[in-house]
Amino acid sequence: MSHKLGSFFLLTAVVATSLSQLAAAQKFQPKSIQFKGAEGYSDEDLISAAGLKKGVVMDYAEMNDRTKQLLDTGLFSTLAFKFDGQNLIFTLTPATNLYPIHLDNLPLDQGAELDAKIHNLVPLYYGKLPSEGGITEAVRGALEKILAEQGFQATVTAIPGTVAGQGSTVHFSISAPPVFVGSIQPTANSKPLDQGAFDIVSKMTSWAVRAR
Repeated sequence: MSHKLGSFFLLTAVVATSLSQLAAAQKFQPKSIQFKGAEGYSDEDLISAAGLKKGVVMDYAEMNDRTKQLLDTGLFSTLAFKFDGQNLIFTLTPATNLYPIHLDNLPLDQGAELDAKIHNLVPLYYGKLPSEGGITEAVRGALEKILAEQGFQATVTAIPGTVAGQGSTVHFSISAPPVFVGSIQPTANSKPLDQGAFDIVSKMTSWAVRAR
């Protein structure tokens, strides 16, 4: 009896090893790549974010890497894929803990125009982020790039927080150099400052000042 039991376990181990080796040796060359359960995200954006390309041959390890790349964004709680020989189909479950962004001291106007700029740099950004890591780090880098394009070199940090009336948000702030965001309130007798004057104030005070 013990001999038969030992043979059974040995056979089971061999089968399991063989299946594992078959899976590892599997090749994927999808003619189409589809996503299910990811409403609000385009297939093109998801394909780009995962680093996938139609018609390119991938092995099992590469497929796992592509899957991990999507999960690491923090936008999805679960992700599975299947390949039928022609179509590579991903099934995703969106994460529930996603929050809007809030700019603390960045000299940028928050709204649709800024969202579009961030989306161009981070294709899976659609206004909400996980509290930290993943795509939140990518958006932090995108904000630094947007500031640099406007001539303002700064270090941006991201931390979870709250805003009265909004609830939980992801706060982005400039940690260096010191930045103060405020407004200049001229009196009725004040002459409006031209952009040159604003530029001088910016250089003298390290404030991000813009004419409105």
